[in-house]
Amino acid sequence: MEFTTQELSQMSENMGKLAEAIRAVLPQMDIEAQVEVGQKLWEISRQATAALDPIKGALRDEAVKQRGGVSGPIQFDSPDGSRCTVSIPAPSLGVRKGADMGFLKALLGAQFDALFETVVVYKPKSDIRTKTALLSDPHQQAILEAVDVNPGTPKVFFRD
Repeated sequence: MEFTTQELSQMSENMGKLAEAIRAVLPQMDIEAQVEVGQKLWEISRQATAALDPIKGALRDEAVKQRGGVSGPIQFDSPDGSRCTVSIPAPSLGVRKGADMGFLKALLGAQFDALFETVVVYKPKSDIRTKTALLSDPHQQAILEAVDVNPGTPKVFFRD
């Protein structure tokens, strides 16, 4: 089935109207209706993402081609006033996975710190609560002052 650009544009506009309609009736919908509509929207979202991916790829390729690989933004406009900005990032450096940084540090000596930034990350272990409970009060207090409990955001899934 083939569509014209105008027909595709109209379908996209209708999706916006659908979103407005859903927001308007959401307060009156029971949970079962929300699940039903949510499932259908989830499928539309997956299909839209799959349709969008090759468009984004083509826009990235065209942006790199037009900018000659130079970093920075480029805008593409359509006759209907739609606009897309592709931002080409500057190349970045990173340490290769598996690189023997201990060897490199020993090899370079004092020069190492002029060339590399050492980053240390601390993360509480999964059993920190159990182990903290076994410590003295001053140690427990010090740990409580250093660690935050960040509540997670509930995830919503629809069946595929």
